[in-house]
Amino acid sequence: MADVRMFYALAEGGTLARATTAPKGPDHPYTCLDCGTRVKLRRGPKRAPHFSHYDVTTCTGEGVIHHAAKLELARALREREHPMMLHIPCSWPGCTEAVVFAFDGPAGPHTEVVTEYALRVGDVTYRLDVATLLHGAFQGGYEVYHHHRVPEDKRRSGLSNWVEVHAEPLLDNPYALYMVRDAPPINPVIEAFVHDLDLAAQVHPLDVYHYRAQGSGKWVHEEWHSGEVYVDTYDRYTCPAHEGVSDRLLGAAYAVHFPKVVEPARPSAFEATLERQRRTADFAAAFYQARQVPGHALLGLHVKACRCPGRECRAPGVFVMSTFAPEWRAFGPLARLSRDRQHLLNFCGACGAYADRKLLGFEDGVSLVGDLVAARLSELVGS
Repeated sequence: MADVRMFYALAEGGTLARATTAPKGPDHPYTCLDCGTRVKLRRGPKRAPHFSHYDVTTCTGEGVIHHAAKLELARALREREHPMMLHIPCSWPGCTEAVVFAFDGPAGPHTEVVTEYALRVGDVTYRLDVATLLHGAFQGGYEVYHHHRVPEDKRRSGLSNWVEVHAEPLLDNPYALYMVRDAPPINPVIEAFVHDLDLAAQVHPLDVYHYRAQGSGKWVHEEWHSGEVYVDTYDRYTCPAHEGVSDRLLGAAYAVHFPKVVEPARPSAFEATLERQRRTADFAAAFYQARQVPGHALLGLHVKACRCPGRECRAPGVFVMSTFAPEWRAFGPLARLSRDRQHLLNFCGACGAYADRKLLGFEDGVSLVGDLVAARLSELVGS
């Protein structure tokens, strides 16, 4: 069987080698990413750089791109030299554009990156091409698509915090994740509806949603302060060119089928941030009121509402992020001074364990000035 030319191979130490830049010579052995046997680097003036097997083999090299992309993605997740950006396919049928989404926040912090990770969910074990872990706990999974899609039962399962991305773009830029599209059949009624809004009576609003494409993946976001959990299946993303069209379709369909239903206006990013701060201040004030912490003890401090970093606790609480609090005694069991009496130590109000500020910094949460919490606390005490 004729040997195949491959542009990538596995170098010593498990790193990815590219035929265009890999060093040559007997001191630099390489193995095939697909079958694991030795390959040689061929690079000269008469042929394009490539790797080939030493001996005649049945290896087709079909999995080389897939394995190479996995290695590049794992390396990028370990090094984090640049922000991770997720390119979500536009949900409008036939559109080839993507919505670029900053992914570092949803992906969260991690301490370890593993390839070929086995994750058990209930009675089922799923294998992920690449996974990130935080102190041994699963954070997120990445499936790399080249020739074979993620099986249908796996895509529709209870597996969460995973995304399926294209392999070849990872080899050009592993920090740009191009999500694979899951597209439903074209709906001719809605095709006509696009050009004639008077046909809205024939289209139910739910059909507009079903008509939209979906990205392959599912991510769960938890708003801890309100106990709400959001599951993002990437089926509501439209590029700027189609966002207005989609909104008009939904508006026309809703006006016919649900005349009294008015879609709420989307708050601006500034208004949403203010609302989040207000809700967090309410939570922090109730938290301190229940523990009899006076409002004046919070003046001039910075606090953070987040989960306890203890792996066995994870209870929501409020922690002082300032190095020192003048009235630290007023916090009771929540705070005390370090041995050198120079730094404030935080303790969880649920489990009572010490919470290091460095670990608290990694937790998702909301930071507030203590004056804001103190003002809300005074309203609660006076009511």
